[in-house]
This record gives sequence, structure tokens and C-alpha cells, in this order.
Amino acid sequence: MKKIALFLCSIVFTSGFLPLVAQEEHKQITMAVEQLTPEMWNQQRFSSLISEHKRDVIGILQATQKCFKGMYDSVDKGADTFLEALELTIKFYTQIAMTFTANTEICLGMSPIINELEAKLPMIKALEILPSAKDVFEVATRFLSAKENMTEQDLKRALNKALRNKEIKTELKTILKKQCADIDGYINYVNANYAQEVTELAELKAQMQELLSKMQEQQGQ
Repeated sequence: MKKIALFLCSIVFTSGFLPLVAQEEHKQITMAVEQLTPEMWNQQRFSSLISEHKRDVIGILQATQKCFKGMYDSVDKGADTFLEALELTIKFYTQIAMTFTANTEICLGMSPIINELEAKLPMIKALEILPSAKDVFEVATRFLSAKENMTEQDLKRALNKALRNKEIKTELKTILKKQCADIDGYINYVNANYAQEVTELAELKAQMQELLSKMQEQQGQ
């Protein structure tokens, strides 16, 4: 039941990355962004970001690459494995969307929220190139009948039926293969042109991992 709720409630984040942008405006932006080459994306969306935001965007691109590669690899591994990969992607996208929502606990005015969102808007626009999991979800759940009180078993039965269908499996792989190739294109461009930010990000990740390992060791003592 938790997975069902996660899929159906979070799919809004995967169909449109910006929850605070009007739907029609977002559709127009998305159509334009989908046509951007890595070079155009860099010129129009990425190069003007401050270093910290560049690192954040690169980190999200890398994690998204891993998520979509995981979905592609899971198509041939059965409904349970595919479900886990799809759920991981949706959770990741939901977490990203939540980080761009103003987190002021006590709101005494709109100015702090507006200022925070304005500061993050360039990053958000740079991330509009991220692929949507909506197409994957819709194909994978083609045999899911809409009804009240939907359960996790209903979803698994629909996925099992879909993944036994050769045409649907081929369609899923085609969609995911293109999405992975698109992400790879942006990451390859960043690796080639922003080596300093990529290195700094790797160092930060290593430091964080070291810190987490030390904390786990201390907790185990």
C-alpha cells in the first residue's frame, strides 16, 4: 500500500519537475528544454550558475543517471526488481522537489520564501533537462485497472503482465535507453568542461562517506 501511495502521489513530480511553476508555462518550457543540446544547455542554463549550484546540479545528474540505468537494467529482472528501481527513481525525484520548497517553519511574510525560491530558480531551470519517469510508469502500468482501494498486489500483477509482454518490454527499453543516452550526453559534457567542479564534488562525497563511516563506527562501540 505504501508503494501504491508513493507512485500515485509522487507521479506529479516526475511528470513536471517544478511544482511551483504554472502547468501551461511549464509545458512550454519543457518543450523548449528537450531540444537543447549539451552545449546549448550549458550556454543558456548551466554556465551562469555559481560553483556551489554547479556542483549540486552535477550531483543530481549523476544520481539520475544511476537511477535510470538501474531501471533499464531491471526490465529483464522481473516485476519486484523493476518496481524497486522505479520506486527509487520516484523517491529521488520527490526528494529533489522537496529541497526546492521553502522550508521556513514559521512564515511571518512572503519575502523570505520568495527570496529563497528566486535564488534557487536558476538551478531548477538547469535541472529541467532531467528525464521524466512518467512515460516509463504509464507503459509499465498499462494493464493496471483504475479502481478504488488499489493495493500493492494490484500493481505487481499489472507489472508482471506488462513485463511478460515482449512489445511492452521493448517499448520500456527503448524509452529508457534514450533517456539514459540523453543523461550521458550532459554528464559527458560536464566531465569534459567542468573538471574542477566534478573533482570537488567527488571530494565532498568522499569526505561525507568518511564522516558517515566514522559515525557508524562510534555507534557500534
